[in-house]
Amino acid sequence: MALCGSEMLESAASLPSTTQLALREAARRLLRVPESMVRVPVELGSQASKMILQISDFQPGRHLEPEVVIAPGSTSVCVFTGKKKCVQLAGPEPDAEVCWIPGSLDVIWTEFSRYVAALAQAGYPGCIGCGGADAELPWDEMYRRSEMLGT
Repeated sequence: MALCGSEMLESAASLPSTTQLALREAARRLLRVPESMVRVPVELGSQASKMILQISDFQPGRHLEPEVVIAPGSTSVCVFTGKKKCVQLAGPEPDAEVCWIPGSLDVIWTEFSRYVAALAQAGYPGCIGCGGADAELPWDEMYRRSEMLGT
């Protein structure tokens, strides 16, 4: 059974709620885009490939799957739509249009993968209400960053 809304937040209960919201937004961005690329450090290559296969298993009608690119020496995970970065997990602060989740990549990656799987299993983006209550609201990246960083 897919986790939705508050159930997803409970699965990541060890993280602050602002980080959970950003992780859910990052997962939605990955799943909304038909053609995307996920750039990961070498040590996450296998896990990233498994995550993409899981998306395909949950959504067999999906025509294009995200491509996984291994980036030796990288300390972050980035999702790109074309050449434009739309998500960054860990690493230095990116431009304001990128959904950025600061912190330990190990923890962030684990929770990001869980959110992606739960949303994909629920049928996101083709489902109604499964993206969480905040899915229909505009995302304010700078506000969320200030919350996560406590500034």
